Amino acid sequence: MLRTRRLLVVGLCCAGVTVALAAPPTATAQPVSAQPVSAQPVSAQPVYRLYYPFTDQHLQTVDPREASVLTTLVVLDGVRFVWQVERPTFDAYPSVGGGCATGLEPVYRLYSSDGDHLLTADPNERATLTRPGQSGWTAEGVAFCADRVEGGSTVPVYRILRADGREHFLTGDRQEWSRLVNVGWGGSEGVAFYAPAP
Repeated sequence: MLRTRRLLVVGLCCAGVTVALAAPPTATAQPVSAQPVSAQPVSAQPVYRLYYPFTDQHLQTVDPREASVLTTLVVLDGVRFVWQVERPTFDAYPSVGGGCATGLEPVYRLYSSDGDHLLTADPNERATLTRPGQSGWTAEGVAFCADRVEGGSTVPVYRILRADGREHFLTGDRQEWSRLVNVGWGGSEGVAFYAPAP
């Protein structure tokens, strides 16, 4: 019962974003290889981190419209659906025409048939998960762009797999990463990419 309800709620939230937004950056298909499209520097912007207590899920997005829609209260059959805003732990660069400026790498967002989202900077992971007939993941395009290497103003962004295997969580806060690993969240997947500090 909980599983069925979870799919309904997540489907409602995420589908509502797609319907409500004319052209969200993550809703359009992007080329398989996001080649550098500009040598011009781009400014970093906040990565909104949202939490949905009903399903214990996190969602990270650079799209303020998506964050606004998901944090707006919806009542369906007397049940309140609203995502909570959490403290951001890293910033990111917006994609430019579906690609990234020179020196930056794309971070892809995937959506699963189970209602989960996954962010990955690994093009091989993206290709494997979205291969037809494989695991039910759909590519949502380039979510944002990140640094390839650590620099003076960047922080490592860690990816952690929750112990139940239901979520890959990203954080740019080393103390948060350490605490989650120590309380049994699961295995650390290491540094996913580097990003500007918020």
